[in-house]
Amino acid sequence: MSTFLGLLGMLAFFVGIILVIISFIKKKPKRNPLIIIAAGLVLFIIGVSLSDNSTSSESTKTASTSIVSSKKTTNKSSSKAKASSEAAKISKSKEAEIKASKAKIEAAKQAEIAKQAEEARQAEASRQAEASRQAEASRQAEAQSISASQSIEADASKQAEVQRQAEAQAAVQQAQANVSTTEDANNRTVYVVNNGTTKVYWYNESAIHPKPTHPVIPMTEGEALARGLHHSQTE
Repeated sequence: MSTFLGLLGMLAFFVGIILVIISFIKKKPKRNPLIIIAAGLVLFIIGVSLSDNSTSSESTKTASTSIVSSKKTTNKSSSKAKASSEAAKISKSKEAEIKASKAKIEAAKQAEIAKQAEEARQAEASRQAEASRQAEASRQAEAQSISASQSIEADASKQAEVQRQAEAQAAVQQAQANVSTTEDANNRTVYVVNNGTTKVYWYNESAIHPKPTHPVIPMTEGEALARGLHHSQTE
């Protein structure tokens, strides 16, 4: 009965609200919708109060029944509690052992990872040291090769300079010899006949042919050349 009155009051309340909204829209009197809303609220309150009374009586009966049953189950629950406490202790002990075992396994795994990382680091350091040593050896070999090449080039340059100086000295000596020969040739005595009208000269007076009818004139070969004379082809 209380539930029915509560539902009826809620229905009347919502219907009254809808009618009030319609009255606002159509600008009609709002008295009847307000009365419906008020009646719905009254019915809802009455239903709720009746429901509280029935609920309190039922709860009283239920409380008395539960007290009796709780006394009966107290002993059973206490024994179950002891058993569950022992089981919880055993479970906690096993969990602790499992955690300790997992911790040992994890520690061993981390130690193995650290060992592998250290070995990799040492191998990398050794590789880098070997690469550095090879690079240094290559650099030294290249430096020695460059030094040897420079030494060879220096020796070749020195030899070329010595040869150039020797050639220059030989050229100077040859020039001096040519000058000396030219000077000797120009100072050599030659013989001219007919006062140079024959355009030839001789080195030996006895080689003159035919025998000259005019005096033989001696002079230097330089002077004879200066006059345009040349050596006799018959001598």
